[in-house]
Amino acid sequence: MKTTQLFIYIFLAANLLLVACNKSSNRQVIDEAFELVYVQPDSAAWLLENKIIPASLTDSDKADYWYLLTLSHLQERRSTVNDSLIAYSVQYYKDHNRFDLLFYACRFAYWQANDKQLKESFLQDAVAEAERSGDTIHLARAYGMQADFFYKERRYEEVIDACRRLIAIAPDERADAWYVLGLNYGRMGCEDSSLYYMSEAADLAWQMKDPLAEHYLRNYVDALSHTHPQKALEKYHLLVERYPDKPFAATALGLWQSLGQKDSVEYYLSLMENGLMIDPNPWYITRNVLTKAQRAYWRTQNGAPFDVSELAQFVDSTSVAAMSLVKDEKERVRMQNKLLIDNQRLEVKRQQTLTVLFALLFIFTVLGSVTFFYIRNKREKLLATEEKLDTLQQLLREVTPVRIGTDDSSPLPDSHFFRKVLLQQLGIIRLVATTPTEQNKELLQQMANIANNETQTDALLIWEDLYPIIDAVYDNFHTRLLGFASGRLSEKELQLCCLLRAGFSTKEISVVTQQSVRTIYQRKTNIRHALGINEKDDIVSFIEYSGEVSSSSGLLSEAI
Repeated sequence: MKTTQLFIYIFLAANLLLVACNKSSNRQVIDEAFELVYVQPDSAAWLLENKIIPASLTDSDKADYWYLLTLSHLQERRSTVNDSLIAYSVQYYKDHNRFDLLFYACRFAYWQANDKQLKESFLQDAVAEAERSGDTIHLARAYGMQADFFYKERRYEEVIDACRRLIAIAPDERADAWYVLGLNYGRMGCEDSSLYYMSEAADLAWQMKDPLAEHYLRNYVDALSHTHPQKALEKYHLLVERYPDKPFAATALGLWQSLGQKDSVEYYLSLMENGLMIDPNPWYITRNVLTKAQRAYWRTQNGAPFDVSELAQFVDSTSVAAMSLVKDEKERVRMQNKLLIDNQRLEVKRQQTLTVLFALLFIFTVLGSVTFFYIRNKREKLLATEEKLDTLQQLLREVTPVRIGTDDSSPLPDSHFFRKVLLQQLGIIRLVATTPTEQNKELLQQMANIANNETQTDALLIWEDLYPIIDAVYDNFHTRLLGFASGRLSEKELQLCCLLRAGFSTKEISVVTQQSVRTIYQRKTNIRHALGINEKDDIVSFIEYSGEVSSSSGLLSEAI
């Protein structure tokens, strides 16, 4: 039984080792992606998409997997349309207090979400986590996201509130906050406030050497051109002075249109139409369409009829190119998904093969264990049977002594007489006498029949005939035993006492009665307890001594 348990433990350990190795391998890939995601996001994405099957991950690893995959896509400026499970990461990090990643996961989920309600929900989570952590960098990013979201949703009062909170906790972010306030007030129709904040943002960004300073100043000039063209011209010269290598054709075009400088307008329109500002990449649709629209508008201002044919032609060609790119991207995504599905199928087949192999290993292990124990039990039974055979043969030799030159019918010593009678009742002597050439085989068969309960020992031994022999051979031992131990010993225990008095050893009693040695020892212990005998004292000696004392007491009583 112990060996079977050992095989089972080995099998379970092998399975646990396989699962642990798989978990370790997945964790190793995820850790490697953590190191690569900011320096080589394409490599991190490749590892995650090709080396891991999300369904095989633990909950913790799955949260990290979707977090890293979304981050790598954002770093590569790829579409996150398939990264909706970043929401799983957010929820897991919430439930398990993973504050080190929760804020970033909320941000990524906000950028990924397309549904406005879901987007705002993730935004609220990001702000709440930033406020909980008290990290000013997190707070600045959260309030900046709020301002951007509310501005796009035309929730202008909330934009103002978010910008003020941003300025309060991050003074270095004032330029960005002021610029957003300038755009916001412009949307609200507050021109003075709009121009003020845009001007302040441009000046502060320039002082802080912010890369966005050029963007802020250029847009400030564009805003001034409509209502304050002369002031816009001054700021335009400042823009060109600060950034001499930058072509500001679109800004100059709007300014000269506001000032009514036809030659300058034609010059800059020509520059833009000849390729300086027209980008062949169809994704720069807004800038290119605006150029065509400004040409049509300028012609109309100069008395020409409004003609949108050139603009329409450009838009058509751009749309066709864009649709072609979309079609190519869809095909690429389809092939990528097909490869992923094929890879998952191969992985599933590999897992199934491993499962079958382990199942076969388990079956062979069980069969091997069963076979081993079957053979061992048969061998133990054979050894036990041979041992019983030796014991029986010894008993036979004791009751059939060889006497050279004498008659075999000569009387046996009293010590062997009871044994001979008992063995005759069991039929052992008759069996040996009738089949002397097959002695061992028949003897084993007889013992096997008794051991298998085909022949009951109790049916073979007639104790009513054996008790008088015990009394005759051993000085009324049975009668004295009944008088001394009546009511304290069972019938089986009385029989055992008689066999002990006849000189049978524990092993011989086991063979004769077809009971285990352990059972015989237990019965002897029970007899000692019932009669109050010490464990070290001999049962037969105690019974004979006690019986003599009892008889003497009885005779003394009669005499009195």
